[in-house]
Amino acid sequence: MKTMILAAGLGTRLRPLTESISKPMAPIVNKPVMEHILELLAAHGLIKVIANLHCHAEAIRAYFKDGSLWNIELSYSYEEQLRGTAGGVKKAAGFLKGDTFLIISGDALTDLNLTNLIKFHQKQGTIATIVLTQVEDPSDYGVVLIDEENQITGFQEKPPRENALSNL
Repeated sequence: MKTMILAAGLGTRLRPLTESISKPMAPIVNKPVMEHILELLAAHGLIKVIANLHCHAEAIRAYFKDGSLWNIELSYSYEEQLRGTAGGVKKAAGFLKGDTFLIISGDALTDLNLTNLIKFHQKQGTIATIVLTQVEDPSDYGVVLIDEENQITGFQEKPPRENALSNL
């Protein structure tokens, strides 16, 4: 299985920190958050990885190189112009083609059991599986709407708290 790390964003919510480094390079316990992600991927056998880059791209490339220090085969997809998540995935389609793939945010610090997630996805037989979490105030996030069978019925982009139709 292949993995794409979304690492191209501007990191506007973390300014002024992200004026000098990208969010994936933000230090957490003395190493970049993206390093924690690579370690998680490697621990679950996800070694074929592409990261899309834009902001501070050269710093990410210089630090992670080909990923071999983490037993990862890391390549990059540079975005001259940001086109959002779907645009980044489309640009990396050649790498992702022909295989089920995982997408993870380059600033997602998690200990999620990716092996169990992949097994769950395969068992469901659905086209996509999205991991969600509840938040107290969804106004800073995209909100996902689901039905009683946990099927996605819609999305709401960063609604004011009082207009949020979900806390997922």
